[in-house]
Amino acid sequence: MFPRLHKLDVNPNCYVSERCPVSNVLALVIPVSHLIDVGSANSNSPPHLLFNWAWRLEPRTSLELVELTNLTSLVSQLHLSNMDDAWECIIDDSRGFTVKSMRSYITSMYPSVTSPTTRWNISIPLKININTWRVLNGRLATRSNLDCSGIDLVSVRCPLCDDDIESEEYLFIRCKVAKEIWLDVLKWWRIPNVFFVTLHDLIHLAHYTPLEDKFSSIFM
Repeated sequence: MFPRLHKLDVNPNCYVSERCPVSNVLALVIPVSHLIDVGSANSNSPPHLLFNWAWRLEPRTSLELVELTNLTSLVSQLHLSNMDDAWECIIDDSRGFTVKSMRSYITSMYPSVTSPTTRWNISIPLKININTWRVLNGRLATRSNLDCSGIDLVSVRCPLCDDDIESEEYLFIRCKVAKEIWLDVLKWWRIPNVFFVTLHDLIHLAHYTPLEDKFSSIFM
């Protein structure tokens, strides 16, 4: 965050605690040459704080002084404790990591285009669940997505039929090869007279299709 000040510090690898501010009443026990009144560096900071800077050369350029002002403002609000450092997961109020909290976080950050919640099915392999999530959120490595990510491809058309651009919708629904495969799959699962024209229809197949009880858990 402060590359210019990092180069000027006598010990660039110092700890934050070595540069944090102290109260002015402690100035007598700290080398005066190492103390800078915070008021001179940042007029918005408390004037009773002193900083234990240790510069090889004093910050002088406008960019260095801007960094110093920002750094001073940042660490003047710092409150260190005697507790050992520890990792925390800040995605919820528990401050701890759980799979449930991470799932909720992912769902909130990348809401599904067809459903407000991520669908997970314990009856099918994890890789299928992940693939479904990627399809719903436009994260599949289709040629259309790769091209939008800046990857140079010879063609973005569907490699199966070459009739249109390969997107999630086209790859799973509109491609003539996909249509033929789905007809065989539905026949295999004994689900006649069922048609879907969007990814939403496909993902929510179990919601509107009569299924035998032994098959329903796979589609939910």
